[in-house]
Amino acid sequence: MPWREASGFFNRLSATTAGSATERYRGGTILGKWAVFPDQLRGLFGGNRYPAVMKTILAPIDFSTATESVIDAAIDLAQATNGRVVLLHIVQPPILTSDYGLAMESFQEAVTLSEKHAAKRLAELKTRAESRVPEVQVEQVSGSAIAEILEAAKRNSADYLVMGSHGHTALYDLLVGSTTHGVMRRIQCPVVIVPPPQRGEHK
Repeated sequence: MPWREASGFFNRLSATTAGSATERYRGGTILGKWAVFPDQLRGLFGGNRYPAVMKTILAPIDFSTATESVIDAAIDLAQATNGRVVLLHIVQPPILTSDYGLAMESFQEAVTLSEKHAAKRLAELKTRAESRVPEVQVEQVSGSAIAEILEAAKRNSADYLVMGSHGHTALYDLLVGSTTHGVMRRIQCPVVIVPPPQRGEHK
């Protein structure tokens, strides 16, 4: 598909009225007012690169089983739009399961360990992504997922947001599903919703 036609699709998509209704587009599902599933990306752009300014694709990742699929979709979009990829990870505080919680020292140690692990994982993912797209940036922050994603989109002037839809457990679906919905209600750029990988993918 020529870029002009694909661009027209996104213009129509951005003009869609917000709401919970879904509509169909060539076998993919458009959720709310911004989203398109990643398996439609190649069909939308048809291998044509965006001819003008480099685009910024923000991809929040949580190191779940959906992470590889989210990065793949972000890279596909970056390749199609002459874009750069920003991988965003939001460090969540440890969950306190004890009735008495953690001592302050132990809590801080847990946070520090989590941050170090996340930084190492982000560096690995950045290196792998750079083999497929020239410009990859990583950001690691702490705080509310919705607020931090919206802030990162604003800070980076994101043109597209790529994020996972849900995982494989009811708790994950509840938490991440709510995050996706909350972001989509407030974000000002198109959102690519990535479904969880099928069993056996990214092994």
